[in-house]
Parts: sequence; structure tokens; C-alpha cells
Amino acid sequence: MKELVLNEDTARITPTELRIIKEVANGSTSKEVAAKLNISLKTVEVHRHNLMKKTGAGNFIQLIIALYKKGIIE
Repeated sequence: MKELVLNEDTARITPTELRIIKEVANGSTSKEVAAKLNISLKTVEVHRHNLMKKTGAGNFIQLIIALYKKGIIE
């Protein structure tokens, strides 16, 4: 697995994006996250896509692992 390089774009993770990644990392599905945050499923998917784009992650698991290693999520 290629190591992610977290850069200045990572610093631009919004509070909503951070909440979404934390919920997913804790086992919630996108549908469950949408219900918890009172937003649409499509909005959750857009935030997930934006996180992937900002970090250059190849998949969402890689993103979660990289953010965990950097101490951005627990």
C-alpha cells in the first residue's frame, strides 16, 4: 500500500468532512452518517469524494489509516 502524503490540502478538511470520516471510521455506513448529521446521502458521498481528492487516497480505508497515523482521527 502506498503511503499517503498529507499536505496543505489536508489542513483544509472541513468540520463536516472530519465528522463524516470519524463516523465511518467508527463503523457507520454513509446512510447512517446522513441520518445522524441530518444531511442527504448524496451530500455524504460528495464529502467522502472531496476527502479522497484532497488527500489523494486510493480508497477510503487508506484515507482512514493515513489520518489515524497522523493523529487527525482516533
